[in-house]
Amino acid sequence: MGIPVFSLEAGKHITAVFRREHLQAACGCPSVSKASYDDSTHTLVLNGGKSFWKLRNVLANQVISRMWIADANIKWAQGQRGRAAKRDATPEQRRIMKLELEIGKLERKRDNIYLSLPVSPMKLSGFRYSQSHVPCESKWRAEKPMRRKLGWLAHRERKTWKQFYRDAEAILDRTIDSSHKHDRVCGRKHGPTVTEYLHQFPKHVGMAHKGYTRGESWEPFKEYGYGEDHELNQFQKHRKALVRYLERKRERDELQGQIDAYRIEIAESGTEAT
Repeated sequence: MGIPVFSLEAGKHITAVFRREHLQAACGCPSVSKASYDDSTHTLVLNGGKSFWKLRNVLANQVISRMWIADANIKWAQGQRGRAAKRDATPEQRRIMKLELEIGKLERKRDNIYLSLPVSPMKLSGFRYSQSHVPCESKWRAEKPMRRKLGWLAHRERKTWKQFYRDAEAILDRTIDSSHKHDRVCGRKHGPTVTEYLHQFPKHVGMAHKGYTRGESWEPFKEYGYGEDHELNQFQKHRKALVRYLERKRERDELQGQIDAYRIEIAESGTEAT
């Protein structure tokens, strides 16, 4: 619950957000006679004869963010509009609305499945982005200054993600698709963490990989003594990763099949109505 409080540090009234049950309990106490806002700890102090309340500003203490509050309000408004539309809808329209709701759930479930095709140890990396090694190598060399700037951008202090992607787009001289941003990539099933995403940021925005050659240190049959697959060599690990990839792809294709069936049913209903 947000209330205006006077901040000495800001020199004006600011909006402070407190938990509703805490604020109601504190204000309901009859002995409370004095209230003050502490800028150093971002707390509202309510003092009375025998009672003392200290309420934390959840916005300033980073318990919740303004984005979460906005998302909650948007979801509430969408629910209100949906209920209002259902009241005036016919049974057939309600059935179509229910199908569209199911489609939305299935699409979110499908998008959360992260697919990454494993590369064989016998294959040079970088071939996924070009059919020849030479163009990939030349593109990788040409993009080296941009990768340096992106690495510096990813490892410096970040104010907001919006500003971060705006700076990255200025370096790349192109827009970054929403499917390449951290909230979509990291939110997928078996997707990378935010730290891994930032370490490999050029890869996730579609830049070229270096076509590394297999040198003298290439040992595909070597077993590494760490991780859950420490007893497997490179070919066995690739086989296991390929099986996981095919399982996830089959699960994603099944969800897409259900979505297509629902859409065909909606289209047939619209044709019959006309």
